[in-house]
Amino acid sequence: QVTDALNVAGGLKILMTEAFANDGVCVNNTTPADAAKYGIAPEITTQFVASVVTGGAPVAAGGCSIIATFKTENVAVEVKGGVLRLDLRSNGGVNKWECTSPGIDAKFLPKTCSKGTPTPLPVKASP
Repeated sequence: QVTDALNVAGGLKILMTEAFANDGVCVNNTTPADAAKYGIAPEITTQFVASVVTGGAPVAAGGCSIIATFKTENVAVEVKGGVLRLDLRSNGGVNKWECTSPGIDAKFLPKTCSKGTPTPLPVKASP
């Protein structure tokens, strides 16, 4: 069931990375203008995932997120209502996705995903 969420998020990573690299934006699939411009569904669900939301606040260090929330019924108790989050990190033009899932036990997550909370992005200082 976690693989289901990762597959959906994985497909969105390409779109999000390209929008960030080319346009400097984090696509928000719940905003009709973004959904239309980037060809992303405004509502994304699967057999096990209640919702997938994309968005964020772009900064030089990244800032885009993909958040998949698991259903609360007809899913394994270990992932029930849990969240799988992917955050885009950018360092010198190299983009990388960081996976966290604070509500799901690490034994149910792929090795590339941690149970902890997302690493905060650096805040751009005001002049």
